[in-house]
Amino acid sequence: MRLDGWEKRLMELLQAAHDRPFEWGNHDCALFAAAGVLAITGNDVAADVRGHYSSAKGALKVLKTLGMADLESATTHLLGNPVDTRLAGRGDVVLVETANGPTLAICAGIYAFAPGEKGSIAMARHAWRNAWKVG
Repeated sequence: MRLDGWEKRLMELLQAAHDRPFEWGNHDCALFAAAGVLAITGNDVAADVRGHYSSAKGALKVLKTLGMADLESATTHLLGNPVDTRLAGRGDVVLVETANGPTLAICAGIYAFAPGEKGSIAMARHAWRNAWKVG
């Protein structure tokens, strides 16, 4: 269920991330998507992993320790079965396959946003591979 005022909290999250660079274990795609879920639902789906890694290798190790093979299976475990990307709406989590591998992003309409090297990067809907409803 989405909490009252989620739209404002989501917009504040997206604005705060605009110029914030990617950082493993602090501002990476998984923690950013989890922050979106928290802003919308009040549910901290990253509580068990936050602060437990600081690299790509460390993130994968944490996932495997929790019994999850990869980012996609972890997202499905936490948010439920994926839906067709055409059903994704504002605040939903999407998966995009990038040159750096799978990336979680937050849907904001026709674009989804994820942390990038120099700040948020926008990814067009046609590039989304999977989506999960939030709330």
